[in-house]
Formats: sequence, C-alpha cells, structure tokens
Amino acid sequence: MTKVMLRALLACLLLQGAAWADIPTVRSSSSGSLASTLEPVVTLPSPIEPGDAILVATAVDADQALTWDDTTHGTWEAEVAETGNGFIGCYVHTKPADGTEDGGTLTLALAVADTVKYAVYVIRDWEGTLAGGLDSAVATPTSTLTPNPPSLNPSPWGTEDTLWIAMTCTDNNNTVAQWPAGYVDNRLQPNFGAQAVSIATATRTSTDLELEDPGTFTMTNTRASVPVTLAVRGPSAPTGGLLLRRRRVD
Repeated sequence: MTKVMLRALLACLLLQGAAWADIPTVRSSSSGSLASTLEPVVTLPSPIEPGDAILVATAVDADQALTWDDTTHGTWEAEVAETGNGFIGCYVHTKPADGTEDGGTLTLALAVADTVKYAVYVIRDWEGTLAGGLDSAVATPTSTLTPNPPSLNPSPWGTEDTLWIAMTCTDNNNTVAQWPAGYVDNRLQPNFGAQAVSIATATRTSTDLELEDPGTFTMTNTRASVPVTLAVRGPSAPTGGLLLRRRRVD
C-alpha cells in the first residue's frame, strides 16, 4: 500500500469516528532508600504533566502504619495499604497530577523511626480517573523466596490497552535475582546498606489481555513478602468508533 493510499484510508477512518489513542507508558520515575527516620521524604520525579497518573509505592519496616502527606500536593488515594502481617507495611498511593508535583517532595510520618523504601511512576496517556483507570490485587503476605504477584482482571475494564506493574515489598535487605517474565521495563529496586526492608517494581504493556498473571520474582533470600499487581488503563475508544493505537516514543 502506497503512502498516499494509507493517508486516504486513515482520513476515511477518522471521518467515520475513529480516534488515535496512545498506549499508557511511563513518562518518568524515581526511587529511594531512606535510613531510619520519623519523617521519610519521598522525592517525586520530573517531568510530571497535569493529568498524568502518579503512583507512589512504599515499603515500611516493622509493619508500621504510614501517615501520608495530603497537604503538600493535594489529596492522594490509598490504592494498596497492607499492614497487620507483623513484618512489613506495603502501600501504593495515587492521584491524577494537578500540575504542582513536578520534582516536588512528600513528607510522610511514622510513629517510630524506621526504614522506608519507595518507587514512583508517572504514567501518561491513561484513562484519566482513579475509579475507571486503576485497579490492583494484593497477595496474602507470606515468607518466600519467590514472591508471586497475583493475577488481576481489572473490574473497571476488559480487553484494552493496559500498563501492568508487578511489585513486591519484602522484609530485610533483599535483592531480585530474577524478575517476572516479560517485565523488562522500568525496573526499580532502591537498595543500599543493610536496611531492613526492600521494594522491587517493573512494568509491561499489553493491548490484548483481559487478565494478567505476572509470574514470580526470585529473590536472593527467603523473607516475608507482600506481592502486588497493578493495572493502569489506556484511553477508551469513542462510542461506536474505532480506536487506532500508537505507542509514543518521545
């Protein structure tokens, strides 16, 4: 098919209600290891554009409750808050960006000084609402060498463009020996010293999956772990229209 014919075809599709949609991708990310403190400070990445989805994953040693910063950059939603297992607190807080967050910080609070590790993803080209564009599943905390993020069939949507995040919060200073199969993008694993908590995250995208089961992490040591699977939905097709996919490279 010549370029002229292709342009004509695309023009006809757009006139008939087709629309371009971009597969959700990570715009920027950051991570950090925070030594024992009462007020852990999370540094957000840059760039962050208004409307982006921001996801902040945190692992807290000793299963402590974490008081979130809902003042500096507005109110966040706790998508994941796994506590009460006696070893580790595992959290994911999220919000649509309002334009104030680029390169900013969040000051959190603990009742007792302890270690925190975090990973932040800023996601572009998503559905745009927390209710319709984000879902999660959390596995039962267990002591294991192979934390297994659970399968997830996002309830707000079916087979649509999706960014998947496989994650594990793990007790002690553990490292990843092998990542879940297919999760080769945006791997974050902040580590240093002998700090007593770990977090590891990685992403992949799909255009044709309704249900995802990420497979396992293999760690260097058997430790208490909280495995998590997250899903971020891409833009939806217009009613009665055709969705033409494209992946941004800028």
